[in-house]
Amino acid sequence: MQETEFISSAIQSSNVLVPNPSQFDSVVWLLNAHGFSIKSAWDNIREVKLDVTWWKVVWFKAHIPRWAIIQWLAVHGRLATKDRLQNWGLVPNTLCVLCSASLESHLHLFFMCPYSSYIVGQLLRICGYRRGLISLNQEIDWASRHMTGNGLQQSLYKMVLAASLYHIWLERNKRVFQGSQRDALSLVSVVKADIRSCLSLWRKVKRSARMVLSLVCLGK
Repeated sequence: MQETEFISSAIQSSNVLVPNPSQFDSVVWLLNAHGFSIKSAWDNIREVKLDVTWWKVVWFKAHIPRWAIIQWLAVHGRLATKDRLQNWGLVPNTLCVLCSASLESHLHLFFMCPYSSYIVGQLLRICGYRRGLISLNQEIDWASRHMTGNGLQQSLYKMVLAASLYHIWLERNKRVFQGSQRDALSLVSVVKADIRSCLSLWRKVKRSARMVLSLVCLGK
């Protein structure tokens, strides 16, 4: 009896909710006054950070998923380049397979390497831009300030940049894993053909003389 009285006294003196037999139980979502939602749950558990300035350069309306994923990984420095693989103890040779002259890293591969620098330089001329030796970070920084819109010129530029990154990484992997290689001029032609194929499915191409002119340039 004393034990029962002690428990009853403890419950009444604490913040414990005492069940009320005259009412039905109900579930209340305290994080949102309008009730449970996936969004409110996600907002509560995730770490909120500021938007990066370059997201519109990668995830624009006309983006090609396979290109965008490689571009996103490259911008984050998350591709399995040889310098990273060496840190994991996986490769003894860290020489760049594209130029055979420097350590393979994100900085070198995009676009300090003479091979990749030539590729992206030739392709950006399609959009009317001439580049010297410039890194991916510098290119992304410039694009974040000048190429965030969805106009034809901006979209073509972003497609060209993404395609360049994708095919440079693809060529690197073919050399590493298949032992095959293409010269820079041949790869430029391959990338142009891939871009032209994607543009042919884009509705805006049919309504724009400027894009038609770009297609003519791509065909050269």
